[in-house]
Amino acid sequence: MALALLAVWAGLRAWSDILYIAQRDEEASQVWLVLPVFIWLAWTRRAVITVTAPRFSWLGPGLIAAGLGGSLYGFLNLNQAMWHGGAVLALVGSFAAVAGRPLVVRMLPALIVLAFWVPVPGMIRQQIAIPLQTASAAASAFVFTLLGLPVERTGNILIYNGQEVAVAEACNGMRMVFALLLVAYAFAFANPLRSSVRALVLIFSPVAAVFCNVLRLVPTVILYGQSPEKWGPLFHNLAGWGMLVVAFGVLMGSVRVLQWAEVPVLDEQHPPGVPRRTPRPSTPLPPDRGPRGGRTAAMVAAALLLLGGALWFQGYPTATSAADYHARVLQLARAAPRAFGPWSGVANDIPPSAVELLRPNATVSRSFTDTVGNRGGQLLIVQCRDARDLAGHWPPNCYPSSGFTETGRTLTTWDTPGLPPIQGVSYRFERASTEGRIALIVDNFLVLPGVGLVPDMAAVRGAGDDPQRRHFGAAQVQVVTAPGLNETQRRAVVAELLAPHAELLNTIAFPSDLPDPAATTP
Repeated sequence: MALALLAVWAGLRAWSDILYIAQRDEEASQVWLVLPVFIWLAWTRRAVITVTAPRFSWLGPGLIAAGLGGSLYGFLNLNQAMWHGGAVLALVGSFAAVAGRPLVVRMLPALIVLAFWVPVPGMIRQQIAIPLQTASAAASAFVFTLLGLPVERTGNILIYNGQEVAVAEACNGMRMVFALLLVAYAFAFANPLRSSVRALVLIFSPVAAVFCNVLRLVPTVILYGQSPEKWGPLFHNLAGWGMLVVAFGVLMGSVRVLQWAEVPVLDEQHPPGVPRRTPRPSTPLPPDRGPRGGRTAAMVAAALLLLGGALWFQGYPTATSAADYHARVLQLARAAPRAFGPWSGVANDIPPSAVELLRPNATVSRSFTDTVGNRGGQLLIVQCRDARDLAGHWPPNCYPSSGFTETGRTLTTWDTPGLPPIQGVSYRFERASTEGRIALIVDNFLVLPGVGLVPDMAAVRGAGDDPQRRHFGAAQVQVVTAPGLNETQRRAVVAELLAPHAELLNTIAFPSDLPDPAATTP
C-alpha cells in the first residue's frame, strides 16, 4: 500500500490531469468505471489469486523505471498518452514489486483494465469517434424512415419537425465509445468464453456502440422536435449511462443466442472463476524463499525510483503560474469593443455543447455589420487554459460534422494594424438547410503563447516541446463572411475586425510572465 501511495504521489500531475479530463469530457467517462471493473475482474479470479503467494521479483522496479521514464518523456514533449500511461504503469509496477511475477500473470486481465485510465488524446479519439458518429446519424435516419417519421439528414445533423439536432457535438464525435469498449472487455474476460469469442466481442464492440447510440438518438431527436427544449438535452445526458447497461445486456443476449444455436462459446476447461461456477483448482505456489537481502533491495529500489520521480516533477511550473495571465486575457476579452469605425456588433451565443467541449477561459463572439457599406462578418475568439481543448474545434472538423461540405481552402497571410503578419487558412463551406443553400468563408488562425500566430491545428500539436508553456493554453480566431464579397473586400473585413482586438491577441500570444525554461528546468 505504501508503494502504491508513493506511485500516485510520483505521478500526481498525471493523475490530476486524468481526473480533469474525465470531469469535462464524457468521451473519457470510462475513467470512472475502471476501478469497479478492476475489482470485478479480480473477484472473478479470486480462487487462483488467493492460492498464489507473493514472490520476489525485480519486475516491479523495472516497470516503475519504464513508467516514470515514459511519463517524463510524455510530460516534456506533450505526449499525453505517454504521460498518463507512464503514471499508470508505475502504479502497476508498485504492485508488481510486492506481488511478484506469478501473481501479476494471474491477474493480468484485471491489470490490463487499468490502461483504460489513460484518456485517448483528442485527435486520435476523433478519428475513431467521428466515423462512428456519422454511422449513428445514418442509422438513426434509417430508423426514422422505418417508423414513418419525416426526418432530413444533412451530414451529422438530423432535422425533425423543423428542429435541427446535432449527433453529439459536431466537433467531438460520438460519446462514450471507450466506455462501451470497456464494458465489452469486462464482459469478455469476466466470463469463461473461448478466445475466438472474446476477440469477436471486442472487434464488434464498435457495432454495439453504434446500436446503443441509435437507441439513444431516436428518442432524443423526437424530444427535441416535439417537447419543451429542456427534455431533449436531459434525456440525452441521462441515457448515456443507461446505454452502458443496454450494451452489457446486448452482449449477454448475443451469447445466449449463440448457446441456443448450439454454437460453442464457453471454454469449460479454463473458467476465470465467474459466479455460480466452481473455478478450476489451482496448484498453490510456495512462498518466496529468495534471499532476504534481494527482496529488501527490490523494495528500496522501487521506493527510491518513485521518490526521485516525484521530486523531479516538482521542479516544473504548475497551473497557478499562469493564473495572472489568464485573468488579464479574460479582462481584455470582456472589454472588447462592440462598436468601432463603421462597425456595430451584437453578441452571439456560443452553443452549450461547444462551451462544454472547449471550457474556454475567455471568449469574444459577435456579429458585426458595416453601418455605412453593405458588409458584414462574424468574429470568434476563443482562448482556453489548455491547448488540448482546441483539438477538435477547428473548421475541417466542426463544419463537415455540422453538415457542411468543404469546397476549398487557401493558405493566406493578413496584414493587420497592431499585429504581426498573420498566417492562416481560408476555408470555404456549403450546406443545404431548411432555408436553402448556405455558403460560408471561414478565415481561421490560432494563437500560441510564446510562439505567436500560427495557421492551423498542426502547429498547435507540434508546438508542445516546452513544458513551461503548457499552462498558458492557446486561442483560436475565426472571421466568417458570406461569399458575396470579393477577395479585396473580404480581406479588408478581416483586417478591420481584428485590428480593435490587437491588444487582446498580442496579450495571448506574447505573455510577459512566461517562465524562462533555463531558469525553471530541474
